[in-house]
Amino acid sequence: MAKYAIVIETLDLESQPAVAHGTCSGKSFEARTIPYGGQMIWKILEHGMLPCPLPMSAFEAGERSSVARWLKKVEVNAELIGKNSQTTGYVASASPRTAALKAENDELKQRLERMEAMMARVLGEESDEDSEE
Repeated sequence: MAKYAIVIETLDLESQPAVAHGTCSGKSFEARTIPYGGQMIWKILEHGMLPCPLPMSAFEAGERSSVARWLKKVEVNAELIGKNSQTTGYVASASPRTAALKAENDELKQRLERMEAMMARVLGEESDEDSEE
Protein backbone atom coordinates (compact mmCIF):
# COMPACT_ATOMS: atom_id res chain seq x y z
CA MET A 1 0.00 0.00 0.00
CA ALA A 2 1.17 3.54 -0.71
CA LYS A 3 2.62 5.47 2.19
CA TYR A 4 0.90 8.75 1.30
CA ALA A 5 -2.75 9.37 0.41
CA ILE A 6 -2.64 11.14 -2.95
CA VAL A 7 -5.72 12.17 -4.93
CA ILE A 8 -5.45 13.87 -8.32
CA GLU A 9 -8.54 16.03 -8.73
CA THR A 10 -7.83 17.59 -12.13
CA LEU A 11 -5.38 16.75 -14.89
CA ASP A 12 -4.81 18.80 -18.04
CA LEU A 13 -2.41 17.05 -20.38
CA GLU A 14 -3.27 19.35 -23.31
CA SER A 15 -1.67 22.44 -21.78
CA GLN A 16 2.06 23.06 -21.95
CA PRO A 17 3.24 22.42 -19.34
CA ALA A 18 0.74 19.77 -18.28
CA VAL A 19 -1.01 20.79 -15.04
CA ALA A 20 -2.59 18.76 -12.25
CA HIS A 21 -4.29 19.67 -8.99
CA GLY A 22 -4.70 17.36 -6.06
CA THR A 23 -3.98 16.59 -2.44
CA CYS A 24 -1.24 14.65 -0.73
CA SER A 25 -1.73 13.69 2.90
CA GLY A 26 -4.45 16.36 3.12
CA LYS A 27 -2.27 19.15 1.63
CA SER A 28 -3.41 20.73 -1.63
CA PHE A 29 -0.94 21.09 -4.49
CA GLU A 30 -0.55 22.14 -8.09
CA ALA A 31 1.90 20.10 -10.13
CA ARG A 32 3.35 20.84 -13.56
CA THR A 33 5.61 19.04 -15.96
CA ILE A 34 9.13 20.17 -16.75
CA PRO A 35 11.58 18.72 -19.28
CA TYR A 36 14.28 16.56 -17.72
CA GLY A 37 16.60 14.09 -19.41
CA GLY A 38 14.63 14.16 -22.65
CA GLN A 39 11.26 13.50 -21.02
CA MET A 40 8.63 15.40 -19.10
CA ILE A 41 8.57 14.89 -15.33
CA TRP A 42 6.14 16.13 -12.68
CA LYS A 43 7.09 18.71 -10.03
CA ILE A 44 4.99 20.37 -7.34
CA LEU A 45 4.67 24.14 -7.80
CA GLU A 46 5.22 26.07 -4.54
CA HIS A 47 6.04 29.73 -3.91
CA GLY A 48 6.08 30.25 -7.69
CA MET A 49 9.01 27.82 -8.01
CA LEU A 50 9.18 24.58 -9.93
CA PRO A 51 10.58 22.80 -8.02
CA CYS A 52 10.63 24.62 -4.73
CA PRO A 53 13.75 24.06 -2.59
CA LEU A 54 13.03 21.34 -0.05
CA PRO A 55 13.61 23.53 3.04
CA MET A 56 10.85 25.90 1.81
CA SER A 57 8.45 23.15 0.77
CA ALA A 58 5.31 22.13 2.65
CA PHE A 59 5.96 18.58 1.40
CA GLU A 60 8.54 16.00 2.46
CA ALA A 61 10.86 14.65 -0.23
CA GLY A 62 9.00 11.33 -0.11
CA GLU A 63 5.66 13.06 -0.64
CA ARG A 64 6.99 14.94 -3.62
CA SER A 65 8.37 11.83 -5.31
CA SER A 66 5.20 9.87 -4.50
CA VAL A 67 3.06 12.59 -6.10
CA ALA A 68 5.23 12.44 -9.24
CA ARG A 69 4.98 8.63 -9.36
CA TRP A 70 1.19 8.71 -8.88
CA LEU A 71 0.82 11.39 -11.57
CA LYS A 72 2.69 9.15 -14.04
CA LYS A 73 0.12 6.40 -13.34
CA VAL A 74 -2.82 8.80 -13.65
CA GLU A 75 -1.42 10.14 -16.96
CA VAL A 76 -1.90 6.73 -18.58
CA ASN A 77 -5.12 5.81 -16.76
CA ALA A 78 -7.62 8.67 -16.45
CA GLU A 79 -9.92 6.40 -14.40
CA LEU A 80 -7.57 7.07 -11.47
CA ILE A 81 -8.55 10.76 -11.33
CA GLY A 82 -10.34 11.38 -8.04
CA LYS A 83 -9.18 8.07 -6.57
CA ASN A 84 -6.92 7.64 -3.55
CA SER A 85 -3.50 6.19 -4.31
CA GLN A 86 -3.64 4.16 -1.10
CA THR A 87 -6.71 2.23 -2.17
CA THR A 88 -6.36 2.05 -5.96
CA GLY A 89 -2.89 2.92 -7.13
CA TYR A 90 -0.88 0.03 -5.96
CA VAL A 91 -3.30 -2.79 -6.61
CA ALA A 92 -1.40 -5.31 -8.66
CA SER A 93 -2.70 -5.42 -12.17
CA ALA A 94 -2.66 -8.54 -14.26
CA SER A 95 0.20 -7.91 -16.65
CA PRO A 96 0.57 -10.07 -19.75
CA ARG A 97 3.47 -11.83 -18.02
CA THR A 98 1.32 -12.54 -14.94
CA ALA A 99 -1.43 -13.96 -17.15
CA ALA A 100 1.07 -16.16 -19.00
CA LEU A 101 2.49 -17.47 -15.73
CA LYS A 102 -0.99 -18.22 -14.40
CA ALA A 103 -1.87 -20.15 -17.58
CA GLU A 104 1.37 -22.11 -17.35
CA ASN A 105 0.75 -22.83 -13.67
CA ASP A 106 -2.80 -24.06 -14.41
CA GLU A 107 -1.49 -26.34 -17.17
CA LEU A 108 1.18 -27.78 -14.87
CA LYS A 109 -1.42 -28.44 -12.16
CA GLN A 110 -3.55 -30.37 -14.66
CA ARG A 111 -0.54 -32.40 -15.82
CA LEU A 112 0.36 -33.18 -12.21
CA GLU A 113 -3.20 -34.33 -11.48
CA ARG A 114 -3.13 -36.62 -14.54
CA MET A 115 0.25 -38.05 -13.51
CA GLU A 116 -0.94 -38.62 -9.95
CA ALA A 117 -4.03 -40.42 -11.26
CA MET A 118 -1.86 -42.54 -13.57
CA MET A 119 0.51 -43.40 -10.70
CA ALA A 120 -2.45 -44.33 -8.50
CA ARG A 121 -3.72 -46.68 -11.25
CA VAL A 122 -0.26 -48.22 -11.75
CA LEU A 123 0.28 -48.66 -8.02
CA GLY A 124 -3.26 -49.93 -7.63
CA GLU A 125 -2.66 -52.55 -10.35
CA GLU A 126 0.60 -53.63 -8.70
CA SER A 127 -1.07 -54.07 -5.34
CA ASP A 128 -3.86 -56.05 -7.06
CA GLU A 129 -1.21 -58.34 -8.61
CA ASP A 130 0.55 -58.67 -5.25
CA SER A 131 -2.69 -59.68 -3.56
CA GLU A 132 -3.39 -62.32 -6.26
CA GLU A 133 -0.12 -64.14 -5.56
